[in-house]
Amino acid sequence: MRIVLADDEPVLRMVLCRLLDAHGAEVVAAADGIELLERLAEATYDLIVTDVDMGWFGGIPALAAARTAGVTTPALVMSGDLGKRARDLRHLGRVRLLDKPFDPAAMFAMIDDLLHGAGASGNTTATAMPWGRAASSAQLPP
Repeated sequence: MRIVLADDEPVLRMVLCRLLDAHGAEVVAAADGIELLERLAEATYDLIVTDVDMGWFGGIPALAAARTAGVTTPALVMSGDLGKRARDLRHLGRVRLLDKPFDPAAMFAMIDDLLHGAGASGNTTATAMPWGRAASSAQLPP
């Protein structure tokens, strides 16, 4: 699975990349919305993971621009303040919202839902995560 991950916080970006990589994903990182759009123009991904607030061009405008350009990749949008932003995301296709701080198991459950569950096809049956570990055992690699 190929994931493009955008977050302007270097430590969080590194931790998330390591966590996703440890679960079998190939992760390409971006530091802001502009880099996210550049990565999306360079390659195809199975999932977009993006922070909302990343300086002057954050995750919501980047995702909106990607959708306008025809990118339909499902997206997991993270923020410490999603309540006010939820309405901004309704028109952006398959999107799940993840409040920061979050438990890695919650992130993996949302990814699974986006890729395989009701968020993907209307199927409500739970499926195994593609990287092989159960969401409840998700933890940072050493």
